Amino acid sequence: MQSFEYSKNSTSEKSRTDGGKRVNPLFLLNFSHDRANGAPAQPEADREGLRPPVKDPTEPTTEGMLDDTEKQAFEHAIRYLGNREHSRHEIVSKLERRGFSAEAIEKTLQRLESLALLDDRAFAMHYIGSRSRKKPSGRYKLRYELLKKGVAEEIVDEVLGDFDSAEHCLNAALRKLPLLKGDLYYRRRKLHVFLTGRGFDGRTVRETLDKVFPS
Repeated sequence: MQSFEYSKNSTSEKSRTDGGKRVNPLFLLNFSHDRANGAPAQPEADREGLRPPVKDPTEPTTEGMLDDTEKQAFEHAIRYLGNREHSRHEIVSKLERRGFSAEAIEKTLQRLESLALLDDRAFAMHYIGSRSRKKPSGRYKLRYELLKKGVAEEIVDEVLGDFDSAEHCLNAALRKLPLLKGDLYYRRRKLHVFLTGRGFDGRTVRETLDKVFPS
């Protein structure tokens, strides 16, 4: 069974791999800001003829993003990703609302993807894992929410392929049960409505209710 446990406890854990290095989105923001203000990438050779340091080819830069508008779009995107994971569609929508041009947005997307900071499959897996821990939901609800966030249907179906509906439905039921008052019939009916609203299919809900309220 595929595991959906992903940690997102700190800003440093929101980074991705860039050429074997861990890259923090907020670091990239500071880096691009320094470059925009003329800070040198490497010190020049000193007067005694010493060789300058060799440039690290994996070092993130804003090369290819030449105008200020494109740099600003990139910086906004980095801030969004510094707060939480985003799908490609979410980044596009937020930058469009900021008034950035299609060209600036496309260059930003290309840069983020080259740094492995934007990946809809990774986003979908993280989203499912986070929801499963905080607010267990069924396949139907998760699929709807991911599609609404602009994740491609084939990616959604792939990451939900091994999703264990029975396990997550039981988890949701056990969390809700202590909050329900009334007799057995009333609590069972309320729990049925709750689990259905969370997007679990009818068969899984009935099997879960039979486990929680054994006859």
